[in-house]
Amino acid sequence: LKNLPEEEPRICRIMRGNQAPSLQPIVGDLVEIVLEEGEEDVEAALVEVWPRRRSLLRRSSRDIRVPQVLCANLGLAVLVISPEPDFAEGMVDRVLVSAHKQDLDVAIVLNKVDLLPEGSNRRYEVDDRLAVYERVGYKVLRTSAESREGLLELRAMLSGRTSIFVGNSGVGKTHLINELSKGQLELKVNKISEKFKLGCHTTSTSTLYKLPGKGDDALLIDSPGARRFSVWDLEADELKDHFVEFLPFRGQCRFRNCSHLEEPDCAVQDAVEDGKIQRQRYRSYKQIWQLLKDGSEGHITYDG
Repeated sequence: LKNLPEEEPRICRIMRGNQAPSLQPIVGDLVEIVLEEGEEDVEAALVEVWPRRRSLLRRSSRDIRVPQVLCANLGLAVLVISPEPDFAEGMVDRVLVSAHKQDLDVAIVLNKVDLLPEGSNRRYEVDDRLAVYERVGYKVLRTSAESREGLLELRAMLSGRTSIFVGNSGVGKTHLINELSKGQLELKVNKISEKFKLGCHTTSTSTLYKLPGKGDDALLIDSPGARRFSVWDLEADELKDHFVEFLPFRGQCRFRNCSHLEEPDCAVQDAVEDGKIQRQRYRSYKQIWQLLKDGSEGHITYDG
C-alpha cells in the first residue's frame, strides 16, 4: 500500500481490535496512516480505509456464496484474452456486465495477436467473434508483447488512471506489464501447458504497479488469472439493464417489467429477430439470467 503520491512505499501494519479500520484494505484503497518510530520493520500504522468509489466484484472462486472485491477506486477494467489459451464468450460477457454494473469503463485486449497471421482462417474466425463486441460499442485492442503490436495504443488508454487487468491464466497479462514498464519491471512469466493449452498461475495476488504512460503515469493492477468470472452483485431481473445493446429498446415492450425472455410484444426479442441484437449475446443473456435465477451462477468453469 502506498500512503501518499510522490512518496516511496511504506511498510504498514494494520491496526486490530477497537483501532481496526472500518474496511479490510485491498489493492487500490486510499488509506490513512500514522507514522511510527522505533519499529524495526514497520514504518507506519494503517488506521483507516477511505470510502471506496468504483470497485470490481465477482463471486469468490473458493465460495460462490460470498463476493470477492478485486480492487478499489478503479477507472478502467481491461479484460485480456488470447487465442491460446482460447477465450470463452461466457466469461467475456460476465466481465462486461460486472463492469457496467459498477459504472466502469471497460475494454477488451486480444493479446498474442502474433499467433494470428493476417489473412489466416484463424484470424478471420477470432476477428468475427470480437466483432460482436465492437458492433455494440466496446473497445477492442489487438496487442502482442512479442512483436509489440498495439502497445502504444494500450499505453495511451491506461495513462492517467487506475486500471486492472483481468483474464484467464496464460493470456499474457504479466508479459504485457513487463513490456509496458519499459524495462522497470521483470516479472516472472510462465508458459502455458502444451498438452492442455491452459495457463499456469504466475500472479497469485493482486498487485498495483506504477507504469510510464503516454503523458501521465498509469496505475495498473494485475489480478490473479482464473478460469471463472462469475457475476455477483446482480439479481436476474437486473441483468437486462447491463447488456448495453438492450438499452435502446428500454420502455418499448408491452410489459413494463419485461424480462425479454418469453413475453409477447417484446422489443428486445424483436430486435434479435431483426438482426439488431446479436443472437450470440442474447443466448448468453438467457443463460446468465437462468443461472442467477436458479442460484447456480458460479458453478461454470471457462476452459477457453
